[in-house]
Amino acid sequence: MSAPPNDVRRKKLKEKRSRISSADRKDQLIQATIALMRRDGVQRLNIRAIAEEAEAPLATVHYCFEGKDDLLSHAVEHWLQRMVEVPGIGDKGGSPRGLAQTVEHIAAAYWTAFIDDPLDVLCQIELVLWAARQPPSDTLAKTIYQRYELALGDIFANALSLAGETSTWKPTDLARTFIALVDGASLQLIADPTTPGHRERFFRTLRLLLADAVRRHR
Repeated sequence: MSAPPNDVRRKKLKEKRSRISSADRKDQLIQATIALMRRDGVQRLNIRAIAEEAEAPLATVHYCFEGKDDLLSHAVEHWLQRMVEVPGIGDKGGSPRGLAQTVEHIAAAYWTAFIDDPLDVLCQIELVLWAARQPPSDTLAKTIYQRYELALGDIFANALSLAGETSTWKPTDLARTFIALVDGASLQLIADPTTPGHRERFFRTLRLLLADAVRRHR
């Protein structure tokens, strides 16, 4: 006598789950978290929904992550890496770009990704606003910008070093200001996409900032 169809499906799903490595499972859960945020928004996100989206046991989510905030923190890291791992940036063996070209290169890659997928940026904005409303003991909102500051600051410092430039701005301060420009331009474009000139205003302001930041060469 053959097993009932539901039992067969459960057995196959269990076998499939058992073959997934811990690292792959974590990535799967992070991607499921991002997919749910894109579809339903961060406020409706919960651990059970993430497990269902990833087709993973609920216990596995608790095993891989400390909770919802931990998963959201890893989602932030995913978006951060997408911004800083731009081809041609940070290659010490290549030709130095200098600070201005490096910042503009990252900004151009960001803007292209934003136009291609504005929903991804909307999720990040929603996450920051949601995290800011959590109890004071929560550190996610604060650490989001700290992580961007450190990662971009390292890239900007490396660009200065490779090109033999100096700056009137600390690389981390420049990183914070750069993100402020990105956030402002993103919000305006999301809220009012039909008004022309968003990109031009963003890059004009960015170049004024860079003209002030890069003063002289050694």
